Amino acid sequence: RLGYILQALRQHDIKEDDTSVRRFLHRDTDMYRMDAEVIVTFSDFEKMERICCILLEKLDKSVSVGTPEFYHSAECLSQMRLRACVSAVENAQMKASKVSQLLGQSLGPPLLVREDETKEWRNNEDNGGGEQGSAAPSHFPILPAVTASSQVSVSFSLRDTSRKMR
Repeated sequence: RLGYILQALRQHDIKEDDTSVRRFLHRDTDMYRMDAEVIVTFSDFEKMERICCILLEKLDKSVSVGTPEFYHSAECLSQMRLRACVSAVENAQMKASKVSQLLGQSLGPPLLVREDETKEWRNNEDNGGGEQGSAAPSHFPILPAVTASSQVSVSFSLRDTSRKMR
């Protein structure tokens, strides 16, 4: 059975680096029993579902497929933080542009851009409440959600638009 599982993973292009196998040998009176645990890291949810379905269909009840555990990779979190910061700078620029128009000025280039604070919230850190997924049955895996915010300070130069018209 272990060979079939590993073969199924290889056939679906799962790299060996994304798979770990642990074997446990037990002695019950005069018999030996080996249990194996296969842990696979997937980056493609649909591929994970396909492989789980294949294993559940083809293997007998002595094999159990555990509930998946979801998490965000370090690269994914880094990209999310970057998007939050870029969005904060874009928002600051848009506000500064509107204010400069009210003052009869045009917005010049930024003089200083500084990220003051970054915050992250994860759904497993919530304190209950009516959050998304709280009504899901307990046998469904909890999908991790991460929210990021970025507070920035941006200073722009201003140009007098009345001088350009003359």
